[in-house]
Amino acid sequence: MTDRIVYLDVIRITAMLLVVACHCFGDIANVSPALVSLLTYIEMPCIGLFLAISGALILPVKTSTDLFLKKRLNKIIVPTVIWSFILLAIRSKLTLCNILGICFYPAGSGILWFIYTIIGLYLISPVISPWLERAPQKLIQLYLLLWAFTLCFPIIGNWIHTDMSQGGWAYYCSGYLGYYVLGFYLHKYGVRLRVATIFYAVLLCIMVAVKIWYPQIALYNNSWYLSIFGAGGVLFYWVILKYISDRFIHVNWVKPIALISNLTFGIYFIHIILVTNITPEINLPSFNYLFGYVARVAFTFICALLISWILSFLPFANYLIGFRQKK
Repeated sequence: MTDRIVYLDVIRITAMLLVVACHCFGDIANVSPALVSLLTYIEMPCIGLFLAISGALILPVKTSTDLFLKKRLNKIIVPTVIWSFILLAIRSKLTLCNILGICFYPAGSGILWFIYTIIGLYLISPVISPWLERAPQKLIQLYLLLWAFTLCFPIIGNWIHTDMSQGGWAYYCSGYLGYYVLGFYLHKYGVRLRVATIFYAVLLCIMVAVKIWYPQIALYNNSWYLSIFGAGGVLFYWVILKYISDRFIHVNWVKPIALISNLTFGIYFIHIILVTNITPEINLPSFNYLFGYVARVAFTFICALLISWILSFLPFANYLIGFRQKK
């Protein structure tokens, strides 16, 4: 376990827990919109954290392009195809059209969109790696600043016409690639905890103020993930979790943390089935919403973890959850 980067394992586990939490809201018809907004804000850095972790571990690509793509794509594509078949079968939608569609979009479940995003980033990794190897820190900072500015376009658009179409200059600096490069930057250079905390706190205050006093102002377009608030959350979570990991993780905890981290890919697939078929049935009418919500999140995460752990002992576990336990 000496080659493990412990803080990245901690971030990955946290991100997975946040993903599960995102899908366990249940019936929010009678829940305070302020509470839902706060929970959403807490959880939305999950996808950005996963993308940033990949950037930290992969960029720049050190091996040959064919070896890199073969290793990375096999590890992610085979499990995705298998689970897509499983999810389609569960939903009784195992048609030829959907099977062929697996090659192009998350036909098995909309929640799988993240996997397709990762595949796209893997494909472009060998292309951007030479630039990242040679680019000075300030040049990477410039790209990240431009990317962060594009995340503000939904807010600016409340007053000024902006263009995020393919014909706009901002389009080519935007998207999930920014999180990928951000992970590389944070792992190599880091950011001070004070800076990340102040940035996150300011964004939180702005979001709360807008939600309370100016609800007509749009803070994002299609997704919280591609907003300055999502990026601020990723930055803060990354820095604070690294700080905690470096100072408070005992050496005896490294191995179990690494194991749970290795099981997160399986948790990602398995929790979808639980969230769709079992978790919604967990209602605690005698308790308030928040208690029931926490119970659903805990149940889903623990059950998915246990199932993933059991599957990791199978001979073909690498093809199912991307990880197999050594005997």
